Amino acid sequence: MPDAVLYQFVRSHYCEKARWTLDYKGVKFKVKNLVPGPHISQVRKIAKKTYVPVLHHNHQYIQGSDRIIDYLDELSTENSLTPSAADEAQQARQWEKFAETEIGVPLRLLLYFYLLDEKSKLIGFLAKPGPWYGALFLNLAYKRLSKIMRSTMQINCENAVQAKQQISDALEKIATHLQTHRFLAGDQFSRADMAVCSLLSPMLWGYELQAYGEKYFPEALKEIQQVYRTSPTIQWVADCYESYRR
Repeated sequence: MPDAVLYQFVRSHYCEKARWTLDYKGVKFKVKNLVPGPHISQVRKIAKKTYVPVLHHNHQYIQGSDRIIDYLDELSTENSLTPSAADEAQQARQWEKFAETEIGVPLRLLLYFYLLDEKSKLIGFLAKPGPWYGALFLNLAYKRLSKIMRSTMQINCENAVQAKQQISDALEKIATHLQTHRFLAGDQFSRADMAVCSLLSPMLWGYELQAYGEKYFPEALKEIQQVYRTSPTIQWVADCYESYRR
């Protein structure tokens, strides 16, 4: 396969899912790091919506980590992430959707609930590494950006408490399944496992290969990380990173 370009936020767990997919499938790629805010006009030029990741490959733009997996599995069956059996493929997609709604979204809310109160940490988290103008823009736009993020993501105390419980419940459900299974769908590593692992990656310092920058995390987030890491699910995630993150 020819080289590809991944448009991304460095510390997005959804973009980590796309990076892991590309590495796992053996696709050489370059990254184009974007900054939240200015990314909107950049992404609108190449995709229908404004979110990342977006993969540019073979003169096509593929938006969203799920669709990137679909696209790469259709191009090559080597290291396929979608199970060949129809029932297992359906199960994998169900787990993938579960990971997005019960882990990805609440964990993102929780991250920004704490980060938005600490301007310097937020700017470092979003802008480094990245384009030269990132920190400058975020410093100037912090108040407006913070207001927009709190509104669009519905970030508030009540939802933060709910997000913690949602993630805890998800970890427990996964741990229960793993008591009798090695993987989430079928008997091989699949998109289901990758979805859960990558979307939990902000909690895995020391394991996650695309460092999230622990120095940018408020103490409250570090304490939450320590609580979550007592879960058997987190140890399983760490093992998957060790075995399957190339």
